[in-house]
Amino acid sequence: GPAVVTLTRFVSNTATDHGGALRILNDCLEVRQSWFIDNKTTSRHGGAIHSDPTARELILSGNLFCKNNARNRGGAVFVGLASTGRADIGQNVFQENVSTEVGGALFLTDAAGSKTTFHRNTVVGN
Repeated sequence: GPAVVTLTRFVSNTATDHGGALRILNDCLEVRQSWFIDNKTTSRHGGAIHSDPTARELILSGNLFCKNNARNRGGAVFVGLASTGRADIGQNVFQENVSTEVGGALFLTDAAGSKTTFHRNTVVGN
C-alpha cells in the first residue's frame, strides 16, 4: 500500500531541487488532513509536494497548502505520474501559493492530466 501521512504539519522547509516538504519517486503516497505552510524549492518544481513522473499513485485529501513557493512549476504541488499511475486530489485548500513559471497552486504534466481527479477543492489567491 501507499506511504500514508496524516495530521502532520510541514512548515518552512526548503529543498534545492524538487518538493520543498515531500517528494515521491516510483511509489505511492497518501496525505490526509495535513498542513503545508511556507515550504519552497530554490531551483525546481513542487513547493510543498513533488510527485515524480515515475510515481504510481498520489492521494491528497483534506489538506491545507498555504504560501508555498516553487522556483519553476507547481507552487504547492507538482504532479507527474507513471503511465499506469493515478492521482486523486480532493477537499484541499490551496491559498496564496506561488510559482515563478506556471501553476501557482498545482501543475500537472501532460501525462498526469488525464489520470488526475480534482474535486471539491478551494483555490484562492494563487
